[in-house]
Formats: sequence, structure tokens, C-alpha cells
Amino acid sequence: MTFYEQHRDFIEELERIAPEGVRIEWSGDTLIVQASPSNIHQLNVAQVRRQFEQHAPDGYLPSERSEIVSPDASKGREPDLTYLPLDVLSQPGNKAPAVEALIAVEIVSPSNPGNDWMDKLHDYAVMRIPLI
Repeated sequence: MTFYEQHRDFIEELERIAPEGVRIEWSGDTLIVQASPSNIHQLNVAQVRRQFEQHAPDGYLPSERSEIVSPDASKGREPDLTYLPLDVLSQPGNKAPAVEALIAVEIVSPSNPGNDWMDKLHDYAVMRIPLI
């Protein structure tokens, strides 16, 4: 059993009580709690999103706050940008099956690049997201 699985209840409680805009994520055995993204981060996501919108298949919409989950991975991940079917985004909550995601986009953080370059890339591949 992974460290994440052993502490799942704690993580879920932390997510429940975290203030709006606080992002909680596991990377290996490290808990990462981040404040809202900076303006430059948001600008980078917006520019990438604008490029992808021209090519998104009908019935898919962008999401910047969906937690992607998979039975193949022991934890969920929240990409900076993903595209999901409208019916998935219409469901309550913010979790989405990884099998439904077309892409997972990460804007690499200067404060924690290893998480974006290594850990997330690994997890998205394990989740079988087609474009990373």
C-alpha cells in the first residue's frame, strides 16, 4: 500500500477544508500545497488553450481544474489543462476518468520542475492519457 493510499482520508479532508484556489497534490511521497497560480502561469495556460481550441473535437471542452483519476495509478492528478467530453464535465464534483482525457498539459513550475517533468509525466503515461 502506497503512502498516498495509507493517508487517503487525510488528503480528502485536507482537500475539503482547503481555501478556494489552493491546490493539493501528491508527488511520490511528497504533499504539495500551492496557492493560486501566478499571472504568468495563467497567461501560459491561456495561450496553449487558445491554440488547442482550434483543434478540439466536437463534444470536448477545456478544463483547468479537473482531477484526472485512473485505476492504473494510485493517485489523481490535476493537469493545468485538459480536454474532456461535455458529459464528463457535466457530472458533479471535479474528478474525471483519465480514459476520457484527450491531453494533459503542464506549465512547468520554476519552484518544482521535477514534479512537472518527471512525476506528472510518469503518472499521465501510466493513466494512458494519449497526449502529454
